[in-house]
Amino acid sequence: MSEKLLKKQSEISKKKDTNEFPRDGDAGPAWLEGDKKLLKGIAAIFIKNVPVQIERLKEALDGNDVRQVEILSHSLKGSASMVGAQSLRDAAHAMESAAMDGDLEKARGFSSAIDLELKNVLASLRRIK
Repeated sequence: MSEKLLKKQSEISKKKDTNEFPRDGDAGPAWLEGDKKLLKGIAAIFIKNVPVQIERLKEALDGNDVRQVEILSHSLKGSASMVGAQSLRDAAHAMESAAMDGDLEKARGFSSAIDLELKNVLASLRRIK
């Protein structure tokens, strides 16, 4: 893995404190303006759909389907933005950019960051009451 890629992954991992996604008692991203009901709905959709989306993304990576990797990582970027998961959004954006450049090896390099960030986001969203 290139030094540049390792540096980018490190930057993504260090941004955890910039996430806006809900933490114990938070109201979520600012754009929700404290609407807990809307936050719960968005969280439920994210929890249901994004893990399936990640599986499709992994299949596209395994199948060397650069166009699908681009499309799915773009979609993941949007989903992460909706819940304020900035680190997940950044990792998805980095994967999308690599796919747009046709560099699947580089795109694959962001899989572990996406998996880690997704795990954190899902755990946080599941605590919403």
